Amino acid sequence: MPSTGKPVCAVKIDASKVDSYPEAVGDYVSISPDPKGTIGIAFYDRIHGNLGVASHASGAWKTQIIDGADAMGKDTGDVGIGASLFIDASNDWHVAYVDGIDKALRYVKITGGTDKVVRIKVTEGGKPCGDCGVTLEQSRDGLQLRSTRVASAGKLQFEIEVPEHFDLQLASAGGEVSIEGVDGEIKGQTETGALELRRLSGIVDLQTKRGNVTLRESYASGRVHTTDGRVLLEDVGGTVAGSTASGKLIERRVERPVAQ
Repeated sequence: MPSTGKPVCAVKIDASKVDSYPEAVGDYVSISPDPKGTIGIAFYDRIHGNLGVASHASGAWKTQIIDGADAMGKDTGDVGIGASLFIDASNDWHVAYVDGIDKALRYVKITGGTDKVVRIKVTEGGKPCGDCGVTLEQSRDGLQLRSTRVASAGKLQFEIEVPEHFDLQLASAGGEVSIEGVDGEIKGQTETGALELRRLSGIVDLQTKRGNVTLRESYASGRVHTTDGRVLLEDVGGTVAGSTASGKLIERRVERPVAQ
C-alpha cells in the first residue's frame, strides 16, 4: 500500500511461471509459407482485441489490422482468438478465427495479400454459436463452408462480407439468401429458399427452385428466376429480366434502356 494510505491496483508479473495466455500482442500466432518463398503471419492482439497479419513479401515486415478496428482505429470488437492462417498458390490469405464476444467462427480472405477482404461470420438463430461444427475448405473452385451438425439441431446463418466490387458464384442446398451492395458478376442458385437482392449492379444470373425472388434498387443486366414462387422487381433499371414458372411477376418503377 502506498504512503497515501489508499489501496491502488498494480500489475503483477509472476516470474515463477509461464503465462499461457498473456495480455500481449502475438497470442495465437499462425505461420504459413507464401508463393514468393517468404512467410506470412496471423496473430491475435489480446491488448486491443484485434486480428492482425504480418508480411515480409516486400523485403521488410509490414503489419496490418484485419478485424477488430475500423480504418480510423476505432475499436469494433474482440476478434482473432484461435487465428489460423493458410496462404494459397495465388497468394490469397485465408484466416479462420473466433469472435471473443459472440463466440462465433469467422473467416477472412485477403486477396493477393492486399486489403480486399472477405469476412465470414457464423451464428445460430441470430445468436452466438458455441458448437456450430463448421469447417472451412479452400479449393480452386472457391471457399466451401460445411456444418457437421444435423439439420434438426438448429438453424445456422452465414454472414459473408465481400468488397463492393466483387464477383460471386452462389451454390446453396437451401435457405434464404440475401445479397446487398455488390457490383460485379453475380451468378448461381439455391435449391430452396427466397432470394432477397438489393443495390446490385453488373451482371446478374440467379435462381431458386422454390421460393420468392425480390430485386430492389438495382441497375443490372441478366435475369432472376424461380421455378415456384413470386418475382418482384422494384426500383430497378437496366435490361435485367424476371421470370417464374409458377407464380406472379410484379414490376414496380422499372426503367428500361431506350433502343437507339
